[in-house]
Amino acid sequence: MNNTISIIVPIYNSEEYLDKCIKSIIEQTYTELEIILVDDGSTDSSLEICHNWAEKDARIVVLHKENGGQGSARNMALDIVKGDYIGFIDSDDYIQDNTIEIMLNAVKKNKSEISVCNMIRFLEEGETVQFYCPTNHEVLYQGNQRYKTLNQPSVCNKLFEAKLFEGIRFPKGKYYEDTFVYHEVLYRANSIVLTGTDSYWYLSREDSIVGQPQYTERYFDFIEAVYKRAD
Repeated sequence: MNNTISIIVPIYNSEEYLDKCIKSIIEQTYTELEIILVDDGSTDSSLEICHNWAEKDARIVVLHKENGGQGSARNMALDIVKGDYIGFIDSDDYIQDNTIEIMLNAVKKNKSEISVCNMIRFLEEGETVQFYCPTNHEVLYQGNQRYKTLNQPSVCNKLFEAKLFEGIRFPKGKYYEDTFVYHEVLYRANSIVLTGTDSYWYLSREDSIVGQPQYTERYFDFIEAVYKRAD
């Protein structure tokens, strides 16, 4: 039997980008997907867009909750996932049509628990910037080598064995929530494979966490996350 991949998409006021994001998931060459769209209390038409897509594709599950942040939306989905593997995509981003197939083949071939693809950062004006592209070919990290990936803790350009998230959830009410979690998940893995493919396209917006000035009150959450990693 094919492995089922659960794709989790937290959504908050993303009506402008959501169709492209969802379309990139349902058109994947690997089709054994569980697509969980979590509307985090949007005040625009995002929830309606989710339901419209769910009527077209039976693989889509739509959840709705009061606004609580991206971490709490991901947690809601993690509580119900059925897949053997888990992937995360932000609602204003998109992936290449063979991304899931490449990442799944890489973890199975290398008997790894996590695979990582290159992340391309693009601006709303269309310009692209190299963001996280550590290699242009497949690389296997084993043992302590796998900690090299801590320099880019986003969960969005990765595919995880579902068991790695047992008992692990994103913090509520925190910025940089990926930085709080990724090292815990990585610690449980034995090896990680980099696919070397440009597969995840990340939209850089001025109102995003990354688009903000580095040293604001939000930065204290980052310091706390790195402290927990060191501990």
